[in-house]
Amino acid sequence: MNRWLFYRNLKSKDQHCFEYRYIRQDKFENDRVFIKNDNYLIILDGVIFNNHQLIKKYNASSWEDAVIKMYESTPDFFNQLRGSFNGIIYDLCRNKILAFTNHLGERPVFYYKSDDICLVASDFNMMHSFLKEHNISYSMSEYAMECMLTIGYMIDQTTYIHEIERLLPGHSITYANNKFILSRYFEFNSNDTIEISDNEAIERIDECFRHALKQEFDKDCEYGYTSIIDISGGLDSRMVAFVAKDMGYNNSFFLCYSQSHGYEYKIAQEVADYLKKDVLFYPLNGGNCLMDIDELIEKNYGLNYYAGITGGKKILSMLNTSGIGIEHTGLLGDMYEGTFNMKESQEPVHLEQRYRYSRILSTDKIKIPDYYPNSEMFHFYTRGLLSGLNSHLIRRNYVETFSPFMDVDFLKLSFFLPLSQRMSGHIFLKWMLAKYPEAAKIKYAKTHGYILENPIKTKLRDTFLRGCHFLNRKAHSFFPTSIELKAYGMNPFDHWYNTNPILRQFINDYFQSGIKQMNVSENLKSDIISVFNSDLPIDKLVALTVIGVYKKYFA
Repeated sequence: MNRWLFYRNLKSKDQHCFEYRYIRQDKFENDRVFIKNDNYLIILDGVIFNNHQLIKKYNASSWEDAVIKMYESTPDFFNQLRGSFNGIIYDLCRNKILAFTNHLGERPVFYYKSDDICLVASDFNMMHSFLKEHNISYSMSEYAMECMLTIGYMIDQTTYIHEIERLLPGHSITYANNKFILSRYFEFNSNDTIEISDNEAIERIDECFRHALKQEFDKDCEYGYTSIIDISGGLDSRMVAFVAKDMGYNNSFFLCYSQSHGYEYKIAQEVADYLKKDVLFYPLNGGNCLMDIDELIEKNYGLNYYAGITGGKKILSMLNTSGIGIEHTGLLGDMYEGTFNMKESQEPVHLEQRYRYSRILSTDKIKIPDYYPNSEMFHFYTRGLLSGLNSHLIRRNYVETFSPFMDVDFLKLSFFLPLSQRMSGHIFLKWMLAKYPEAAKIKYAKTHGYILENPIKTKLRDTFLRGCHFLNRKAHSFFPTSIELKAYGMNPFDHWYNTNPILRQFINDYFQSGIKQMNVSENLKSDIISVFNSDLPIDKLVALTVIGVYKKYFA
């Protein structure tokens, strides 16, 4: 994974006295920019889908030349970029330092809060090591640990080191005129909607989605890479697969990881068979992927509970990725629901219970951000971006990853559509049926039914399955050795924990050894124990995340 760090002692009057580190791989090398001369240090890292268009727009001789021209013409030039990126510019002539993340923030930037030094990095571990090497003070944030225990991920700029914060999506930080300034250069907003017919909405959705998908797959073609398409029983990844096939992108293979013989696997196999594609399947039977806690926390910095990626790291680490380009996923699709909202009206910012991985603790200690225009945007940025895209931090150790549903212009269009059109209007399902009806001929794993079936039948089946799942879990708590649960869903944590004694012993041992080593307040330790003692395995995994973070950064 590419990573960079920049350091400058602000007390020094010598502007040429600074330190930087840039570790890079040889993938997508023409998209990155590295310039070091008497005027600039520029690092632009990532995969830029529209770099060739911008070279033409600015009449530049090269991508490096285009970046300099864009910076000179507008300070927030990165708002024009599309793709996954972050970067830093040190303008020596103006004594100005500018660091930025992309619109969705999944390619993070961290900064150290100080008036004496400027320390910015794309990698939390690199920054942590730098602090230790240079004896720069830092302290543990118990608030971050409480946030993890209460929700299962960070909902703002907080990290586990009190002095280090994360740039939020669509933000930059500038040092100029002897002060730091945080700026928001881009934000989504679902308050300003447009009224258009379903037919027009379908046409615009399809146009935006195909453009977004084309940018991704064309980038693989540009470098001669083979594409990975994640496939599951969901609709979002299915749309990526069907549209890619429709547009003629055939140099690809499917990737699937789930409980074998489960509904997710069966439907993913049906999609692969229908589209005549090779599929690489990794079974998660037994849940042994949950024992990779230390490696996963090292890669996602503990900012989301560690098991969110389940077996993704396992299968990617087994691949020879030298000829592989982007892992194309369906993340952020939410086609079936159409929104993070529960109601068809915009509400004030609040935390929905269903977006908490753990619900043991009260949310009284958690500060809910007040800078989002409504609850939909709050949940989109926190549960969708900061949590949902956290797995990118892990995946990018092996491949670049993106989703057409993450495209800025596709998302802007989606939020322009009224909630009623997205929710009860099911505009995204209507798009599938109008443009890619063959994709609806395969069942949907979440409902175990077809898209066109009677909604009452879907609701009854869903209620029945949830009831069975609840009773199975309760039955195992009463008869832990005599009842074998049938695996439920893509990642059945309950099933794995109750049927795999090796995993169960590992989780318990990790907790017992880790909690003894933690030098934290009694209140925090009590909360860790309370969450771990829950009957739900996912609560135990959330508690282990906090213990693993302490072991990694503070033990």
